[in-house]
Amino acid sequence: MKHVFVELQKSTSLSNFACAEYLGISEASVQDRRNGRYEPKKCELIALAMYGTSELDKALKYIQSLS
Repeated sequence: MKHVFVELQKSTSLSNFACAEYLGISEASVQDRRNGRYEPKKCELIALAMYGTSELDKALKYIQSLS
């Protein structure tokens, strides 16, 4: 899964800091996932896969409509 996380982060062009901010985790946690010390969660992989897509916009609008 480490390889998938790294490839998804590369495809989004997010720095470790920006990736951490987007996923709502610490920058050290992003580094742990990249180094294989911690397995990325499926929701984090899905979030990175959705980054910048129209599906992300739909999901954000839905979340905003709930509050």
